[in-house]
Amino acid sequence: MTSGYRIKGKGRRLVPSDSKEPHQCVILAVDPATETGYCVMFLGEVQCSGSFTTHANSIVCAIEYALMQPEDVPVVLVLEKPFARNPETSATLLGIRRQWIGIWRHRMRGLGHAGKVANVYPQTWRSRVLGVTTGEDVERGEFSVARSLVYPPGASVTRDEAAAICIAKWGSTAGEVAKVIPKRFWGSSE
Repeated sequence: MTSGYRIKGKGRRLVPSDSKEPHQCVILAVDPATETGYCVMFLGEVQCSGSFTTHANSIVCAIEYALMQPEDVPVVLVLEKPFARNPETSATLLGIRRQWIGIWRHRMRGLGHAGKVANVYPQTWRSRVLGVTTGEDVERGEFSVARSLVYPPGASVTRDEAAAICIAKWGSTAGEVAKVIPKRFWGSSE
């Protein structure tokens, strides 16, 4: 295997290894649902977070805040992939994801940039950030991690916002994010 990469998935794709230090990029992490959580993170620090009932104006506001961060670094939309056994729930989540991606890419094209998107299954970010993937420990872990990262520490966050903060934490060092940004912005692996 090539140094600094790992093999991922059934397709045996090479993905950059996770870094120890945050990537030099802005992460806009989203937990898409009827109540959507979002988090803007830069260099491992939460810049803003919140939750809202999904509609276009709120999505645009979250995107605009992410774009207000340092201009000389990439901005990556990190979306949780739906994992629902109920077909109706899956269809709703896919629709919300499409709305985010559509507005994101439209706004980025308007700026002359490619709309970089990284996707993550709940089990992936939960195992790396929380150390667990199911059960009651997930919710407790989400709140614990989120409250440790927001300012002021311990501030109140919603469940969806907590999940988005954890997704942003995952994305800040994830090889899947490094894959969509130029190598000079990758976090350190040493």
